[in-house]
Formats: sequence, C-alpha cells, structure tokens
Amino acid sequence: MTHSSQKFVSYTPCPSSRKITVADGSVITVAGQGDIVINKTLTLKNVLHVPKLFTNLLSIQRNTKDSNCKVVFYHN
Repeated sequence: MTHSSQKFVSYTPCPSSRKITVADGSVITVAGQGDIVINKTLTLKNVLHVPKLFTNLLSIQRNTKDSNCKVVFYHN
C-alpha cells in the first residue's frame, strides 16, 4: 500500500466503498490499485493506493506468493 499516486505505472480507480482498517482501528478509503516498478526485475502488482496512509506498507507474504519467490532475512 502507498499514499503516493505518482509511483504507479498502471492504475485502476476503486469504488469509494472499498476501505481498509489500519493499525489504530480507523477505517480509510482505497482510491485505486495498480502496479509499481521498483527496478528492472521487480514489479509490485495490485498495490493499493490509500492517500491517507502516512507511509508505505509492504506485505512480504503476499509478494512472495504473487512472485513465487522467497525472502531471507539475516540478523546483520
């Protein structure tokens, strides 16, 4: 999810009835969704555009499933 509409390379508006619940329990509207290119080999698909978010949020589980890959975290 991102608050910035400028990051999208493809974009489809969502109906105003589409909403998400954020960590503090408030409910905010999803404006649209689309794809964001991170680099030549990584495109995030179906990213939600949520203008009232304060920061970008990334779901590792969803992205590894969508891209059929795995992520390894190292302690250092």
